[in-house]
Amino acid sequence: MAIYYADGSNSGSGRIIQKTFNSANNNFSVSSAGTLQASVVNGSITPKDSGSTIICEVCCHQWATTSAYIKQQLRISGGITDNNVGTYADVYCYSAISYSGYWLWKKTSIGTTSACTFTVWVDRGYYPNNSNTGNISWQMMLTEVAA
Repeated sequence: MAIYYADGSNSGSGRIIQKTFNSANNNFSVSSAGTLQASVVNGSITPKDSGSTIICEVCCHQWATTSAYIKQQLRISGGITDNNVGTYADVYCYSAISYSGYWLWKKTSIGTTSACTFTVWVDRGYYPNNSNTGNISWQMMLTEVAA
């Protein structure tokens, strides 16, 4: 027996299967240019279908400590390993500055139904900003979308 949706379709393609959300008020500092290191910004999801796409959204207040190019890269561990889902590279900050960053990554055809951890890797600055005043300093939402 087929399942029919409100639009009359019985195809699940493109529909949201699940979402997970993680946030915290912790920080991480890295100063070595060109050497990516795992930050504290992460989240986990257990895909229900190995053919699904996982969309990763991150909002992270950060502080670039010097006038420099900075990078943010998404990596996956656990059910699969992907050391470069995507890299936002060569973002240049002219001076020590704090700003709110938003990044969006997409991993098509995840390839597993085992738990996966998504972690943002960075190469310099504070991720998130080094102010721990009781506010949320970063958030990550993972969305599984049917193939």
